[in-house]
Amino acid sequence: MNMIKPNCRIQFTPEDIDFLISVLSKESDSSKHIHELLTDPDSIDILFDDERIVQAVLCRADNLKISPRFYFYVLIRHVLRKVNIDDREIADYLAELLSQYTNVNRSQQIMGTNNLKIEYIVDIMAAMEKVDANMQFYLQTFIGNYSLFLSGIFSDHIIHRNNYKAAPKIEYYEKLGESNYKLASSNLLASKHGIDNILFKLSSCFHNIRLALNDLSQRLLFLETPNYL
Repeated sequence: MNMIKPNCRIQFTPEDIDFLISVLSKESDSSKHIHELLTDPDSIDILFDDERIVQAVLCRADNLKISPRFYFYVLIRHVLRKVNIDDREIADYLAELLSQYTNVNRSQQIMGTNNLKIEYIVDIMAAMEKVDANMQFYLQTFIGNYSLFLSGIFSDHIIHRNNYKAAPKIEYYEKLGESNYKLASSNLLASKHGIDNILFKLSSCFHNIRLALNDLSQRLLFLETPNYL
């Protein structure tokens, strides 16, 4: 599994750009203008934020020829702004996280462990005590990502299981994610990978990000609960 980084936008496909142009342009002149804006990094971000793109993604959900990265970025950016998180780097990171974590097999693979797969967070916590600082970074990052994914996308399932004493409260995942993101952000490897700042921001905003992802999963996104939950 690749290290998740806020680089989702640079991986958008030509089909993604064609979709954006088709939604925003109604005539040849505006289409030409949009093509010009697409060459400017600042302008292209503004185009991605256009509410018409969000509505087009939602209305055409069953017949879209866009990449998962574009799909997740547009919707995540939309729900984050509703909780006053106007940070494209966070939206970028989360879109990349979801594009990888919606693949069940990949979601359980931990980078830096020769594709080791761990099903339960308690197993990772136990392993943390037996590894060096570099491996701790990968485990901490994984726990942060995993906690955010579970508590954000599958909060209803966690709450349901907690009601039957079969899982911890959702606050447990919040605290676990916050603390491990913060620890990982201070590791030298975080700086080497260029994600120290984003990991710290994810730690600081974990609760509000989780609420935004809850909104995403309950209203706009429908994913089957993985069999390991």
